[in-house]
Amino acid sequence: MIDISALFSVKDRSFVITGGGSGLGRMMAEGLVSAGARVYITSRNEESLTADGPGTCSYIACNITDAKQVHALSQKVSDLEPNGLHALINNSGLFLPLLKRAATKERPTRIVNIASIAGHVAPNLAIPGYAASKAALVHMTKDMAQKFAEYNINVNSISPGLAELLKTIPMHKLGSPGDMAGTILFLSSDASAFLTGSDIVVDGGYIIKA
Repeated sequence: MIDISALFSVKDRSFVITGGGSGLGRMMAEGLVSAGARVYITSRNEESLTADGPGTCSYIACNITDAKQVHALSQKVSDLEPNGLHALINNSGLFLPLLKRAATKERPTRIVNIASIAGHVAPNLAIPGYAASKAALVHMTKDMAQKFAEYNINVNSISPGLAELLKTIPMHKLGSPGDMAGTILFLSSDASAFLTGSDIVVDGGYIIKA
């Protein structure tokens, strides 16, 4: 008999979310905290979601474009989580030793990259190169999945839709915070232990119509 509650549980597991203070990062942080996880968010603005519980959320100031700050972040998380890190949402290579420390064949640790539907189609956006960069991130996810599998680290990505494309979404509605929270809970729990190198599109059906 499968214990479904245990299969999707992330209780007492540790997460780092880069840029977790707002937008998609905050949605995922809220979902993980609500599920009992220990979450560390990197942001330039101090904020905490711990009051929402039962998990905890700690703020660590870090500009991830600054290599020295990323190294300091990695060291601080290492001190706070001596047994290792369960999942990194987005990516910094400096966290690889922490992910290795907590990984086992039965319970791999995770890297989840946040891509976009722009990596699959080319919406009419004003930002040059955005679609190409997201397509590269989806491809990099597959490459990382191959290279990190030997360390029992699963690497997947999420491609959310774009809010301004509402009229082109077959489901005729925008995504909710629960959509992102549910996706990250699946990718972080034992339910996805055999899933790596995949990109999960959360777009209400936009790319199948595009």
